[in-house]
Amino acid sequence: ENATRTALNQMGIKVDATSKTGQGKAICATANDRQIEIEFEAVSSKTTRMRAVAKQGIFFKDRATAAEIIIQTEKVLGLT
Repeated sequence: ENATRTALNQMGIKVDATSKTGQGKAICATANDRQIEIEFEAVSSKTTRMRAVAKQGIFFKDRATAAEIIIQTEKVLGLT
């Protein structure tokens, strides 16, 4: 979660809220006209599943932005 917050900050994306979910945590953020939802789910003690969805309007999903958030998070973690 901390690495994702760092990545979002570096990308100029504003975090609006953080909440706990049944499986882990979630971050809601905004960038220009996009609503971004990021979910974290603990798979094991050393593995976390991260899911990012960027929506523009009601129907359009911006997969490129969602993928870039994951890539930038990996860079913060030093995985790439």
